[in-house]
Amino acid sequence: MEEIEKRLVKDFMTSDVVSVSESTPVEDVIKLVIKKKYNAFPVVRDKRLIGIISKMDLIKMYSLALGPVSVTSLESKTVKDIMRRAVVTVSPRDPIKYAADLMVEYRVRSLPVTDDESTLVGILSIGDVLKALMEIKRKGKLEGKEERTK
Repeated sequence: MEEIEKRLVKDFMTSDVVSVSESTPVEDVIKLVIKKKYNAFPVVRDKRLIGIISKMDLIKMYSLALGPVSVTSLESKTVKDIMRRAVVTVSPRDPIKYAADLMVEYRVRSLPVTDDESTLVGILSIGDVLKALMEIKRKGKLEGKEERTK
């Protein structure tokens, strides 16, 4: 089995996830985006994943509001109004390669990591996947050197 197939999501995910609730005001999410520089925020209810809100969701909301709707009228919007309910997720036990394939297929930059009960246990970003690939590459070079010295 290739080294990349052996590496699991749990080895690279971020466990300390910044999430929001469906009642969080959109303005608060925008402040979080600016402060934390994350791509997306999982939306949870009782620790269970129920949706996701991304930078692109926020941009779309404001982009669409530049027409006949006033931007100031969006101040009353909450996460529930614009979050995506269909969320692509991974398990901590999934191979990192599977997560990378999902990111490419669905064009997402972050994948919430959930357990069997849909409880949010982490998040995996593009940066985490790239870190995994570089670690695997570095390990492969080290193993190649060891074999050449034998």
